[in-house]
Amino acid sequence: IEIAREYIERLLGGKEGAIKLGKTIAVGTLVGLIFPRVIADTIMTLDFTVIEETLDRDAKAFFTLMSSKEARLAVGLSLSTVTFALLNLDIGRFMKVSTGSESHGSSILGEFFGQLFDVKMIFATFLSGLGMIFKALVGAPFYTTEEMVNEIGKVVHDKLGDVAGAIWDSTAGYKMPGLDMTGFEVALTILLQGNGGVIQLITTVMTKIVESLLSEIIKPLVEPLVAEYTYYLATAVLA
Repeated sequence: IEIAREYIERLLGGKEGAIKLGKTIAVGTLVGLIFPRVIADTIMTLDFTVIEETLDRDAKAFFTLMSSKEARLAVGLSLSTVTFALLNLDIGRFMKVSTGSESHGSSILGEFFGQLFDVKMIFATFLSGLGMIFKALVGAPFYTTEEMVNEIGKVVHDKLGDVAGAIWDSTAGYKMPGLDMTGFEVALTILLQGNGGVIQLITTVMTKIVESLLSEIIKPLVEPLVAEYTYYLATAVLA
């Protein structure tokens, strides 16, 4: 217990680090509530617009190019690799080192907008959306990190047998409660980001708890209003 306490204190960096973590959780919760519902939806709309514009210009050339297995493989794996790197590598740390300064860290509001409009996350979301569209449209092999884990699991089952496959599924493929991440993703986060990765996992768990509590409070209040507005809108249109 003492060792664990000392590690946590060292991880947080004392009282100042604990305060910073609390701020990160608060900001992360707000961003977690807004980003998927606003920013990500807008980016996905942009993805569809890009593909629609491409098809409008020359659909025949597009499908001719994508009829090649090599082209589909190149597109799918390239998008998978870049998205994986953006989501899992601590690129921000290197950017701070190169610029010699901390961005958006002076206030909670600055950190909020910094996370909400984080270039890395926006670009990763954009590429991920493109990857999913290419996968659905032409069968390009685009994989999220979780899908990579599942594909590796299939290879382990096929090449090493059911026992090895079961071990993989129950460890690397096991989905951690509260994190919505597999054991492989958790290990990868810690491996690639070190102590920052551990803090990220702690923040993720606590953020999801707060989000869940907020949704339980907000949902009963909002749903009746939405239902009532939808009813009046429908009756106005049909009248």
